[in-house]
Amino acid sequence: MRIGELLVQQGLITAAQLDAGLRTQEQYGGRLASVLVDLKYLDADLATRALAKLRKVPAALQKHFDAAEPSAIARIPRKVAEKYCAVPLGWAGEAGSALIVAMIEPTDLLAVEEMRFLAGAKLVPAIALELRIRQALHSWYGVPISMTKRAFVAVTGDSNELETVATQHAVPSSQPPAPQQAYRSVAPGKVELTLDMPNAPPPESAPQSLPPFVARSLTPQRIAVERRASAPPLPREDPNEQPHAPPARPLSSSRILLADEAIARIGSAHGLEERIEILVGYLRGAFEAGVIFAVRNDIAFSWKAFGPGVSMSNPPKIAVPLTQPSLLILPYEARTTFFGTPSAEGSELNIRIWKALGTQVPREALALPIVLDEKVAAIVYAHPRKGERIAPPVLVEVANVCAVMARR
Repeated sequence: MRIGELLVQQGLITAAQLDAGLRTQEQYGGRLASVLVDLKYLDADLATRALAKLRKVPAALQKHFDAAEPSAIARIPRKVAEKYCAVPLGWAGEAGSALIVAMIEPTDLLAVEEMRFLAGAKLVPAIALELRIRQALHSWYGVPISMTKRAFVAVTGDSNELETVATQHAVPSSQPPAPQQAYRSVAPGKVELTLDMPNAPPPESAPQSLPPFVARSLTPQRIAVERRASAPPLPREDPNEQPHAPPARPLSSSRILLADEAIARIGSAHGLEERIEILVGYLRGAFEAGVIFAVRNDIAFSWKAFGPGVSMSNPPKIAVPLTQPSLLILPYEARTTFFGTPSAEGSELNIRIWKALGTQVPREALALPIVLDEKVAAIVYAHPRKGERIAPPVLVEVANVCAVMARR
C-alpha cells in the first residue's frame, strides 16, 4: 500500500486532497507526505506516524527535533547528512550507546552502515518528513533549503521520545490509536518507544525484553530499544513488489541456526574458527550459497563455503584480488555493505565465485566486511536462490550477526 492510499483509508485526507497533492508533487517535486503537509491538508506528526506504520519503523516527530542533542549532531558530518537526507537526534540504548538518526529512507542499509561506521556507534534509524529533515539540515548544518519550488513551511510539536506503531498486515481504516500510556521522562541516554499491537494483552502481562534487532513478535510494552533497519537501497523494477525471505532449509548435515541463537553462540564462542562455523550455520538458513573470505595482502581467500556445488569434504578454493572490481570491492575499500543486483563491472571475478558455489547468476547478492583491529579481516558473501530477492529483515539479521562477529 502506498502512503496516499493509507492516508485516505485512515480518513486523514480526502481522495480529492490526495489528487491535488499528487498533481502538486508532479509539478514541483518533493515527497508526497511533505507536499500534503505543505498544502495544509495534513498534520505533520500524523503524516509521520502514518509513514512509520506503513514502513514499520520508529517515527521521529517534531518533539524529537526540538530536543536534538548537539553531541549527536556532531557525530555525522554535513556531507553525509546531506547525501542521505538524514540528521542525528540523540542517544538511546544502554549508556547512550546507540545514535538516533531521522531519515527519509530509514531502511536504506548502505546509508545506515556508512553512518554507523562514521559515528562509531549503533544506529536507531527513524522515519521523518522530508520537510523536517531539510529544515534541520538548514538550521544545524547550513545546507540551503531546496526541497521544492513551493514555500517551505515549518511545523511544530512537543516532548522527546520516539514513537513506534507496529501493525498487522491489514491497516484499520481509522485514526491512529493514541499510546496506551502517557509519555514519561526517562533517564538520560535512553529513548522509550510505545509498541502498540491490536487485540494484544495489556502491558502488565507483556514480556520485558526483546531481541537486540527487530522483534518478530511484538506485544504492547515500554522498553528501551536498540533497533537497526534495513531494506534495498537500489530501486526495484516493480516498486509494489514485496521481497520475501526464502524458507530456512538445510543444505548439508550442518545445523541451521536462527539469528538470535547465532548471536548468543558467537558471543560465548572461543576463537574465530568457532565463530565462523556459527556464522555459516546461520547463513545456511537464509541463503542458497555463501562464502566467508579471509583477507590477506589485498586478496580474498575462501575460508568456509556452502552451496549446491560445494563438497564439504573438498571445499572450493577461491581467490579474488581486491584490487579489481568485483562484489567484494565495496566491503574491502569502503568497509561498508554491498547489496543489490550485481553489476556488469567485475563480472569475470563474480562468475568465478558463482561457478565455485555451483549456482547461476543471482538476482541479488550481499557482501559485507568483518573488521578486526581496524582492518578488514574477512568478507561475508551470500545470495538467495535464483530469481529471489533478499528480504529486509534478513539484511537486518545479517548485519547484527556480523556486528557480533567483529567483537572480541
